[in-house]
Amino acid sequence: GEGMNAAAWLAILLGWGLLSWLFLGVTRLAAQADELWVIGSTLEVMPAASIVPVAAQAGVPITIMNMGRTQDDRLATRLIRDDIAIALPQLVDETIAEEQGK
Repeated sequence: GEGMNAAAWLAILLGWGLLSWLFLGVTRLAAQADELWVIGSTLEVMPAASIVPVAAQAGVPITIMNMGRTQDDRLATRLIRDDIAIALPQLVDETIAEEQGK
C-alpha cells in the first residue's frame, strides 16, 4: 500500500520466497512418501491443493478423509467420509497393524 516503506515490502517478498521454498520441499516429500493422508481439507486453497496431484503422479497411495467431496477425490486410493474424530484413530490403528504385519 501507499504507507508501506521499503523494509515492509522486503519483508513481504522474503516471506513469499520462504513460503515458496517450503512448498517446494513439501511437494518433493509428497512425491517420495509411502502414503499421503489428507484430513479435513476441501483441497481448494493453493498452494496446498497441488500436493495431491503431485503425489498421485508419483504413484503414492492417497487417503482423503473429509465429510464433503474434494476436487481430488478421483485421485484417492481411499476415501473416508466418516467423522474424523472416529475415523482418524481407526486409520492410525489399521496402519500400525499393517506395518507390524510386514
